Amino acid sequence: MPKNLEVGTERLMNGYIAIKQSDGSWEYQHRLVMEEKLGRPLEPNERVYFLDGDRTNLDPENLRIKWLSPTKKYRHRANLRRRIIEARARLEDLEQQLAALNATMEDGPIAKVQEGRGGRSYRPSEPSSSEV
Repeated sequence: MPKNLEVGTERLMNGYIAIKQSDGSWEYQHRLVMEEKLGRPLEPNERVYFLDGDRTNLDPENLRIKWLSPTKKYRHRANLRRRIIEARARLEDLEQQLAALNATMEDGPIAKVQEGRGGRSYRPSEPSSSEV
């Protein structure tokens, strides 16, 4: 086929009618018909199919849209986002539990025992140089 075809030229590509665009690309005519029927451009995840299976039957009543489900990559991203939100909520719960535990420990029996050992540290103190 010649490369310098005029804009609007039709040809059969993979059984579909394609039309030459002004930018030199080819657009499937069934997609253009569906966009005109909808009054908007097709979304990237929308595919046009033919009710009767005839790829050359461009009657708008013969065309329907199929929406592609998200790819594995997008599902994976969505799952990661969901897990991050859940982890942040769990972290917030744990921080609240820790704060409540710390509040009870400051006044509890462990804190009083630790106070008797020379401070409020919960770690064993380092031996002094005179004890070594």
